[in-house]
Amino acid sequence: MQAVLILAVGIFRSRIATEAPFPMPNQEKQLSEEAFISACPTYRKDSEPTEDQLKFICKGTCQMRGRLKDLAQVAVPLFYKLIQGVHHTHRNRLQYKKLIANDAYLYEDPDNLVGIWFAPLLFTIIQKMWFKREEDDGIKFSQYFHPEISMQTIALTFTAVQCALDEWNDSIHRPHAFKIYCPIYKTLLFILNVLNSNPEQEEVLHSLGTEFWESGSSL
Repeated sequence: MQAVLILAVGIFRSRIATEAPFPMPNQEKQLSEEAFISACPTYRKDSEPTEDQLKFICKGTCQMRGRLKDLAQVAVPLFYKLIQGVHHTHRNRLQYKKLIANDAYLYEDPDNLVGIWFAPLLFTIIQKMWFKREEDDGIKFSQYFHPEISMQTIALTFTAVQCALDEWNDSIHRPHAFKIYCPIYKTLLFILNVLNSNPEQEEVLHSLGTEFWESGSSL
């Protein structure tokens, strides 16, 4: 049964990442039950999950978000040249304000606000998070990420970037709790959903999701 649980956690993490990164308790429980049921046939098991088993599977939510935040904490200062130390406080403050103003961090070219949603850093984080190793969820459970990275995953990853940026908001790095960024995630997802409902923008968003998938899974 341990093998079933390990497989179920992987399935659950993948569905949380692509469907409901900040789930309500009832949704989290439902997804954990479905993950357990999906995992059972692989090991020729046919049983109902216990409450303890569901709690074990639900730990995958924190596992997934925690690893994503860790990756963003490393990638953001490297990519945007934010450097710890009193001699860099002025430059850090200016860089932070520039990236947060007008949500410039969402853009491929943050200086000129060109190419929204196509930020190069996002490609890097998505690849490292879900597609770097053979055992990563994007490879093992590719059916949840293919044929395109979902809007939920895109919004979640941008939320992790903003969290990592906000940790530099007073020019010196101070950790923030990722779980309080649910409102940011919901706002970004709302914007993406609005764009997706526009026939002129829908194709662009699908192209974005496909590009994230192809870029991440091909490396």
